This record gives sequence, C-alpha cells and structure tokens, in this order.
Amino acid sequence: MNLRLCLLSAGLLLVAPQIRAELKVGTFDLNRALAEFHKTRDAELRVLESRDAARKELDERLEQRRRLLEEIERLNRALASAPPSELEAKTKERDGRIEACRELERELGQLRQTRERELAGKSSRLRQGLVEEILRVVQEQVKQDGYDLVFDLSGGSFNGVPLLLSARPGFDFTATVVRRLNESRPKPEPAAKAESKRAPAAAATDARAKSN
Repeated sequence: MNLRLCLLSAGLLLVAPQIRAELKVGTFDLNRALAEFHKTRDAELRVLESRDAARKELDERLEQRRRLLEEIERLNRALASAPPSELEAKTKERDGRIEACRELERELGQLRQTRERELAGKSSRLRQGLVEEILRVVQEQVKQDGYDLVFDLSGGSFNGVPLLLSARPGFDFTATVVRRLNESRPKPEPAAKAESKRAPAAAATDARAKSN
C-alpha cells in the first residue's frame, strides 16, 4: 500500500507542472465589484427611501398613540374630580381610549415587523439583481480571456477562513469587470447645458418674487 501511495504521489508531482501550465487561473472580488458598481448606490438609495417612508408611517402611528395617552391622562384627572352622576360615563370613555391605545400598540408591533421584512426582502432582491448582473459580465470576461478557474476573493469557508489564502495580483481581473459594468453609467450633463436649463427656472422665480 505504501509503495502504491509513493508511486501515486510521484506521478502527481510529475504531472502537476503540466497542469499548471495548461490552466489559466483568475481571481475576482465580488464585494469590491458591488462597492464600485454605480448601480449599487442607486439600489442603496431606493432602500433608504423605503426605510424613510416606513419610519414616517411608524412616526405617525406613534403620534396617534401619544395623543391617546394624553387623552387617557386627561380623563383620569377628570375622573378624580367628577361627580358620582358622571363617573360611569367618564369611566366608559376612559376605558374606550385605553382599549384603542392597546389596539394601536398591537398594530404598531405588526406594522414594524411587516416593514422590516419588506425592507429586508427589497434589499435582498436588489442585491441579488446586482450580483446576477455582475456575474454575467464575469462570465463574459472568463470566456473572452479563456480562464479555466476563477476564485472569488470575498468568499470564505464555514469557519471564517478565506477560501483563497494567497494569489498574485496579476490574477485579479476585478478592475476590468468593474470598468465594463460602469460603462453604462449615465454621463453627466455638460455644465453649459445644465446652466441653460437652470436659467429659465431662475428667471421665472425672480418674476414671481417681483410680482409678489
């Protein structure tokens, strides 16, 4: 058995240089590509807008709760000095406000959980769409340059150790992919053209100010 293992090892050592010569290996950093892809910022802004809208919705419900609590406190003070003939009616009114406040608190908890799930899902979908777009360009680059193996530098194993411990910088073609991805970035308007668009709006503003 030991002899067979020795022969197998020797054979692999002899073949290894030939395998290395035939394989073209590349490395790619998905996290870097995501960070430098111009569409990533747009996706982040969309998530931030949705988060701001959710926060505004929650703040409105919290304001309703605050007003209910103030109303309950006012009714409690009124009960303390109310004549016996009004106790039943005011107690019933106060208890109705308490129940409405409890119901609003339940709605707040459900709304918070729902919006958090929606935001997480939206963020995940947007990220997945970006990753798919990046990987399409990666595959095109792989075919164009004839890579046999490509390792993701941002990948890690289950115990947190990077899958690829070391690689020559020349193997990394992340910058090439990022450059191709950002070719679709909208070009900024020339300064003169942008100024010509702002001029009529500024003139209209001045005219309104003078008329007032």
